[in-house]
Formats: sequence, C-alpha cells, structure tokens
Amino acid sequence: MSYISRGKHRLEDVADEMLAILDLRDHIKNKHIAEHAQASINDLYRNINEE
Repeated sequence: MSYISRGKHRLEDVADEMLAILDLRDHIKNKHIAEHAQASINDLYRNINEE
C-alpha cells in the first residue's frame, strides 16, 4: 500500500488495495473468532474431564 502514497494512481488500483485490506481484516477477524471458539471448546472438554 505504500506505493499509493507516492503519487497519482488509477482509482482502480486504490480500490483494489482497499478491497485487499478489507479482505485481510475479515480474514484476521474470522481467525480470532475461530480461535476463541476453539478455546471455549477446549475449556468445556477440560472441565468435563476434571469432573
């Protein structure tokens, strides 16, 4: 993305970068959601096995 700040660029290039950033953000958000869900499942199994 740093190349965008160096001068004039086509709107298509800027839009493409913006979409790539949003896609990466969604990927990271979904990864965190999945990690939290997995941690919750692990806690559940751990608690069941301790009883």
